[in-house]
Amino acid sequence: MIAIGLHAIVSRTEFRHGLQAGIPCAIAGAAVGWFCVFRFRRPAPIGGLLITLAFVWGTRHSQVLPHNVTNGLVYLVMAGFVTELLTLLWRPLVVVGIGLAIPGALVLTSQTGSASASWIRTLVVVTVTVGGTLVADFDHRYHATGWSVVLYAISVVGLYSTVPDTERALVLLGACLPLILMGWPVALASFGTTGSYAAVGVFAWVAAFEGVGRRSAVIGGVTCLALFLIEPVFRLLKLEAPTMFDKLPKTALSVLPVAAAHAVLVAAASRMAGIRPTVKQAGELAVVDLVIGLVILMLVDGETNRIRPGHGRVER
Repeated sequence: MIAIGLHAIVSRTEFRHGLQAGIPCAIAGAAVGWFCVFRFRRPAPIGGLLITLAFVWGTRHSQVLPHNVTNGLVYLVMAGFVTELLTLLWRPLVVVGIGLAIPGALVLTSQTGSASASWIRTLVVVTVTVGGTLVADFDHRYHATGWSVVLYAISVVGLYSTVPDTERALVLLGACLPLILMGWPVALASFGTTGSYAAVGVFAWVAAFEGVGRRSAVIGGVTCLALFLIEPVFRLLKLEAPTMFDKLPKTALSVLPVAAAHAVLVAAASRMAGIRPTVKQAGELAVVDLVIGLVILMLVDGETNRIRPGHGRVER
């Protein structure tokens, strides 16, 4: 079954177009990433930008993007760039990005293919503005690990598996898969605030445009951002105290438990919420998925904190 599913993906021209765009972007990104690692001792903050560029480039041969979509993505890159500059002055100014990203998000909603459903347009705007800010916040904390690039690719797999129309989802999947090598096994690139809003904009637009045939898929699709959404809330509830994510060893294998947790949440969003017959059921399951994920993170983190560093036994 897995072999059949993989063949169905790689045989599609849309996937190959995305792959053809993603490979040169990954090569260029790897070169810039190596330079930044050796010169500045940190990954290059270009992952989100390269994913957006590869997606736009990959659609040029098959499913040309509506003009307003490319305009909206340009606005979102500009909003991310200004936000990144502001956060150099004071990190909490990342929330300013919510307001700065609204114009770009509104431009994207004019081409979602679902003009009659105002809630879809609202969901896209909220996902791009708030979701983009959460992704930027997550990436800022874990930029040295390359996790964001890997987790985004997992989210795209979930998005592809839940939307009824897959042409542009396949382009995005092909575009982001080569770019995983910028995040693992060596962290050469992080998302960067500049690219976070545009990459989330691409994700939200594809979910809305490709999910219009089964509107529950729109909700399931955006929920596939999963860990990107709940980790900042988890940290807020911890009052910015160190979490279990901070305690993971900074090695190539550290991505495995993080990616596994994200994949479980994505699977629930895509194969449960995203295929419900009604929007109401999809919304309820999406909320349950995120809340359960948040509760599990808090429980696991609590158990982790009970272990004395260096002792391996539980405090009484």
